[in-house]
Amino acid sequence: MARQIESLTGLRGIAAIAVVVHHVNVFVIGGDIVLRGQPFVDLFFVLSGFVIGLAYLKPGSRHFDWSGFFRARFARIYPLHLVTTLAMAAGVAMLAYQHGEPLDERYSAMSALRELTLLGAMPMIAAERLWNYPSWSISVEWWSYFTVFPLILWLRGSVTRTLAIGFCVLACGVGVGLHFFDPTRVFIGWPAFLRAAVGFGLGWVVWEIWRRGAQPVRAGYPLALLAAMLVAIYAIPAMRADDHDAWFLIPLYPLLIYALASADRQPGNGLNRRAAVRLGEISYSIYLVHPLVLLLLQTLHPRIAALASRNELLVIESLLALAATVPMAAMTYALIEKPARQWLTDKAGKRIGSPDAPNAHRA
Repeated sequence: MARQIESLTGLRGIAAIAVVVHHVNVFVIGGDIVLRGQPFVDLFFVLSGFVIGLAYLKPGSRHFDWSGFFRARFARIYPLHLVTTLAMAAGVAMLAYQHGEPLDERYSAMSALRELTLLGAMPMIAAERLWNYPSWSISVEWWSYFTVFPLILWLRGSVTRTLAIGFCVLACGVGVGLHFFDPTRVFIGWPAFLRAAVGFGLGWVVWEIWRRGAQPVRAGYPLALLAAMLVAIYAIPAMRADDHDAWFLIPLYPLLIYALASADRQPGNGLNRRAAVRLGEISYSIYLVHPLVLLLLQTLHPRIAALASRNELLVIESLLALAATVPMAAMTYALIEKPARQWLTDKAGKRIGSPDAPNAHRA
């Protein structure tokens, strides 16, 4: 089994927290404050490509167990997606009933089919809104596993360098294109899928470079690079007062991931500390559970808004959201995500008689 790179796990935790704060601003406060956060999702895509390479690609091996890969990915992603999607639908229906309002039109049989098959954000059949809104990225990442990853497996032995350059060029193109695209539609259809596909490919590229012999990186360099990226994500859109995120960072994320992976064991890294790693371990739960917390926070927002200014609201409600989300995510990780993954992999292992099927990779 591939070892866990703790710094990258910690980075996932930081990114998940940033997404929660971004969604507090958008869905609770109303987006009045220029506080962007979409690029953190693209960081997840690049991390995914790296970790999938780390966990599943064995140099020199010509055989790949697709059935085992599918089972492991399904066990990792689907149980919590299903639970949180249904919980969000139930929560919205309950609030609509309490207020005597009709159920939102997005809750239809066709929408249910899209949600349950992870097709919610895919091109040509994407829904304008999903039941659990962060699941758009789960949708396109899932299908990247079975479109982009097979392409990588097929071509990486013969044209690895050309394929790597191609992904880097595409990343630059996506970064430029998203800047001129409607910011309200970057998470559905082709823009969403291209973000996932190109990000996944970039993750594979940096894994290929890293596995061939990572060069020593000073402990402070990854944190300085992360700090610079945080400034770019938050400060640049605020200074320009527009709706466009710092999409130009997409081609630069491999630098951060390479630096963190190369300095993982060094003291002073920061992201390999236990608190950050723990957040990373429950980051998937944080990502999918926090809309449930925000649904409740939306009902409390008018009362809180009467007591604080706009900027104070963001701080207060972000702290409230995180104070509720992190413990709730730890609970869903322990009671749903982890046991369901273990049960599904154990069941698959018994059915096919595979001795290593229960061993889920940390991906």
